[in-house]
Amino acid sequence: MRIGDKVKVWASTEDWSLIDVVIVCLYDQSIIEALRAHTDVAIVCFDPRPNTTREPGDGVKLFDSVAGFRPVAKELLQNKQRTCTLINTDANEPALVEQFDGVMHQAATRAASEERTHKERAAAWTDNMLAAVPSLAGRACLTDIGKPLVGIPTVIVGAGPSLSLNVEQLKRLKDKVAIVAVNSSMAPLLAAGVTPDLCMALDLKPAVGQMLEGCDVSKTILVAGAHVDPAVYDLDWLEIVPMIHTAGVPSGWLSKALERPEIPTGASCTHAAFVAAMTLGATQMILAGQDCAYADNLHYCDNAHSKDRIKELGGGLVEFQGVRYETFEVKAWGGKGFVRTDRCLDGYRQWFEDTAQALDGKVRIINATEGGARIGGTEELALASIADGAAQWEPIDIASRVLLCVRLAPKIEREALQLALELEHHATAELLDKVRSTLRLARRMQEISTELKELQAAAPIASAYAFKAVTEAKEKLAYTNATDVIVAMLQALQDRTMSDAIPAIDRALNVLGEERDSA
Repeated sequence: MRIGDKVKVWASTEDWSLIDVVIVCLYDQSIIEALRAHTDVAIVCFDPRPNTTREPGDGVKLFDSVAGFRPVAKELLQNKQRTCTLINTDANEPALVEQFDGVMHQAATRAASEERTHKERAAAWTDNMLAAVPSLAGRACLTDIGKPLVGIPTVIVGAGPSLSLNVEQLKRLKDKVAIVAVNSSMAPLLAAGVTPDLCMALDLKPAVGQMLEGCDVSKTILVAGAHVDPAVYDLDWLEIVPMIHTAGVPSGWLSKALERPEIPTGASCTHAAFVAAMTLGATQMILAGQDCAYADNLHYCDNAHSKDRIKELGGGLVEFQGVRYETFEVKAWGGKGFVRTDRCLDGYRQWFEDTAQALDGKVRIINATEGGARIGGTEELALASIADGAAQWEPIDIASRVLLCVRLAPKIEREALQLALELEHHATAELLDKVRSTLRLARRMQEISTELKELQAAAPIASAYAFKAVTEAKEKLAYTNATDVIVAMLQALQDRTMSDAIPAIDRALNVLGEERDSA
């Protein structure tokens, strides 16, 4: 809502029971005072204009940069906070308003995209997590193994198109820096004669199988995300280190069960690899193959699992692996023109920018992805120049250093896993009982609702008197018939609990019991 000097009139007439947060573009004290005269609702302000005299006051959060505001906007929309947006048109800053609109649009797009992803994959993520639970016993968690990468420059290698151009430089850096691959860059690195020290794997089957097919992983330590395809545990890795992270799975359950902290990660495997390296003590990070953009209609580098090319549809639209994307241009690495990207890839870039700002110089981040997008807050250095500088460094066996820390770390206890599953089984059974009883009540409510409609039809005068109140009550709901939604939700919850949750928990319990008996 663009309100300018109408804010006082608007604030006095707004129904504040429908709003959780007000987002203000371009701070003005009169706007805050007008709002505070009528409500104590939380206020979030975006205003990058240089001004040292602003005093927002209690309950008002002020963000003076896009990088600081962007994750907050996304979190508000992702958590379905009921927001109202006010734009201070009196400030006469159309460029900043356009910037604000862009951030809000991106936040809404990313929140909706992540919600769709979670909806489509939540069950598969949970299946994988439960299937992998027996494989966690006797292993050291990532947060338990200390800081073996302290003082060691660390390269996070994605599988963007630019990796084909400078993978040879990584051969020169081997044993001088820590090389952390992701599941999609493992095969391209091995094909070039570069054996990564660590590999971060997050993807679901069959993607992981396709990415790692034919790879010799015997000299690489796997960092296994909580929802990764459990088949990765069957490969002949040098060692496997589970990572409990916050993205996409009920890992809070694992964290509580194992008394280990969750690690916050971004949306991509390279984000997880970056955070995993920091967890291991790395403070100098080098990004390679992290294009966040297309190159010559390519999405991946040579020797990656996917050979698919971008299909041009016209009007800025492209299609990749059956999904359509709207493309646009962003500044290229080194300021050398522009590269083409889409909302998804640009979201990956923005995560690095936001992370760089949040770290505030505590971690040195070098973007060595020549040919990719420029990532604000990072240094830009060619990988060749980094390799030149490292030529005189003493070699170090990174994998053996990490492996020693893994071997010395405390291990996940089988009994803790079994107890957690048994408690979850009990809680799920209680939930199912409650759902069944509530479902019976909700169905009766449905019948009452039908009966009530019939009675209203038979008593039109009373219905006419009540029409306004009934209509207003319905408008305050996000749906017209609450009982129908409750019944459908409870029915789905009951069905999936019986068909999926309890059998999956039972399978994991059985495997743990069999392994304990055989031991």
